[in-house]
Amino acid sequence: MSCFDAPPQRCRRKRKASPVPAARIRRQIEAAVALTLVGPEPAGPKTSAAPRVRQTVMYLMRVVFGLRYGVIGRLYGRDHTTVIHACRVIEERRDDPDANRVLQALENLSRSIADEATARVTP
Repeated sequence: MSCFDAPPQRCRRKRKASPVPAARIRRQIEAAVALTLVGPEPAGPKTSAAPRVRQTVMYLMRVVFGLRYGVIGRLYGRDHTTVIHACRVIEERRDDPDANRVLQALENLSRSIADEATARVTP
């Protein structure tokens, strides 16, 4: 029986489970980004650094790991369009040379976190 003859639910391909849970990598990268981007906490609820950290981590998960917007959104309980917006905001910040340097360092750190996590999983 070919895929065209089978009912639609039987045609879905099973995806391989990632050897490294994305949630664990997300937590490690969030910690690194928070330490890098968050200085003294500004006063007031509207000036919280949490959205900036979240947007940066979403951007890194997209750029470094190539995760789909929907997957990243589900990790944060957000819609994929929120992730698209976050990636655009961070990409616009890369025009600033200082911000670009920080983001490049965070990308390198994210890759090393992923490499280390993958090395622990594979024998």
